[in-house]
Order: sequence, then structure tokens, then C-alpha cells
Amino acid sequence: MIPAPGRGRVALLAAMAAAAVAGCGGGGGDAPADQASAAQPSPEQPAQRVRGAALVAAAGDIACAPSDPNFNAGAGTAAACAQRATSNLVLRRGYDAVLALGDLQYPFGSEADFRASYQGSWGRLLEITHPVPGNHEFADEAGAGYFDYFGPRAGARGRGWYALDIGSWRVIALNSNCDVVRCGHGSPQTTWLRRELRRHPRPCVLAFMHHPRFSSGRRHGPSPMVRPLWRALFRGGADVVLSAHEHLYERFAPLDSAGKVDRRRGMTEFVVGTGGKSLYRFGRVRPQSRARVRAFGVLELRLGRGRFGWRFVPVRGPGGDSGQRSCH
Repeated sequence: MIPAPGRGRVALLAAMAAAAVAGCGGGGGDAPADQASAAQPSPEQPAQRVRGAALVAAAGDIACAPSDPNFNAGAGTAAACAQRATSNLVLRRGYDAVLALGDLQYPFGSEADFRASYQGSWGRLLEITHPVPGNHEFADEAGAGYFDYFGPRAGARGRGWYALDIGSWRVIALNSNCDVVRCGHGSPQTTWLRRELRRHPRPCVLAFMHHPRFSSGRRHGPSPMVRPLWRALFRGGADVVLSAHEHLYERFAPLDSAGKVDRRRGMTEFVVGTGGKSLYRFGRVRPQSRARVRAFGVLELRLGRGRFGWRFVPVRGPGGDSGQRSCH
């Protein structure tokens, strides 16, 4: 069971300037059931709840180390180390669960840095957090600091994949560090994933991992190594895939296993690397991309019965992307 959100409020920090919106598009043409809206969320208020829906926040690429010149005693600067501002946003809005999308603690994911930085920001949400590891976590002795800090919440030590229920949804955490844990056909993780999708069928399925299969980001771009995971998710009927790695926000049209728009069975991918570390720039925009924002903030998801809603909530300024869609 997902615990009920806390009612306490935290004092607002001094406003941190977010970078400008890089671009945004509506999603109304992706599928007949889509509804997109330009209405802007207010980060100063608790999130609006919908009866029967679980309210979830997601982001990755979060906390700077205390040795970072922009750390500023944890308060960060206008351009970097905004982990406290983004975590305050999550605390204010009262979510049921948090999906932490990897690269949660820079630069090497050591337990000491987790306790010195992440703990004082996103660590305040630990009781409702479900994490996946990024490449920076696995730079520290195959994720030792990550697994020590999160304990059982991180899944089996050295693996990092697991599944849980959030409301009526099946939610699947994956380890996309495929150079370490292997993701190819017949690998332990891909075999487990296919079995999980068969044994726990749900009308609505969400998966989350660090590396995006598709991205318009200039720094990293698409991650072909996760292709076997993406293919297994598509064949298993998944609806939503969350990732990070690129420090920006991007939403794609529903895509099939080859990355082509599929209005009937396609998976909606969100890239949400906006948790606080820094912001990257967009490169060549992929034709399937539907919305792009360059600002610190979180993705807000309403996971309801048979459908989901999304909204990008920035720390400050306009978000510019929201909508809803039916599950398959």
C-alpha cells in the first residue's frame, strides 16, 4: 500500500530562477482519447486530487555533492544544485509516491554524499520513494552507496529491478545500466521483466528507468542499449515509460518497439532529468517529440483506473505541458 501524503507544509525557500522554456507542443493528435491543456500548475498549492487516482511525482538527476562549487550549503544557485527547491515542491504538493529516476546523487553515488546532500532534500521523502539507479550510482563499486542508502527499497542488491502496485497500476522499476547488469535477450533482467508482465497483467502499466530509449537532448540523446527492455515492455502492453539522464523535460507521442507512432498500443515516454543537478540543452528535435521544457521541476502523474494524466510542474515559471490519455 502507498502511504497517504503528509499534511505538513515546509517553509518556502528563496525563489530559484529556472531556465526558460525550450519548447512545448500539445499532444492532442496522438490518439483519439488524448486531451491536452495549456493550463499552468501552481507550485505554491497542494496538487489537485482526483477521486480514485494515485498522485505521483517523478524526476531524476537530482543532488549535487557538498564539494560542488554550486552546492551553497544545500541551497544551490539559480543554475545548479536545485535539489532542495525541487524537493520542497514535492513536499508542498502532497504526493502519494515518488519515483526517483536515477543519478540521484552526484558525482559517484557514495553513501557519504547521499547522507550529506540527498538526505537533506529528497531524502525527506524517503518513506514514499521508489528509486532506480543511474550511471552515477553505478560508478561507486556497482552501486554500493545506492544500495546501502535505500536498502530494500532499491530491490535486490546488485540488480535494482523490482515491481510494485500503486493504486490500480502495476509499476516496474528497471536498471538501465546495461553495461553492468546486462539487458539483452535472455539476460536475467529481461527474462524477469517478461515473466513479470505475464504474471501480473494490469489494465495500466508504468515502467521507469534512468536511460531514455528516445531523446532530443544534445548531451546524450537516445540510448539504444535499452532497446531489449523497451521491446519487452511494448510486447507486454506497458502504457508509460519514465526516464531521465538528459537534464531536461521531454514527452513523446505513443511509440511502438521501433520508435514509430502507434496510436493504439504505443507507450508514452517522458524524460524528466529536471530534479536539480543542472540543465542541459536540446539538440535536433526528434519528429515524435511532443513537448519540451528546460526548467527544474517534477512530472506529476495521476494514475487512475483506465487512464492517466500528466503535468510538468516547474519550481518557478510556466510549465507548459499537461494532458491525459487512456490506457490500452
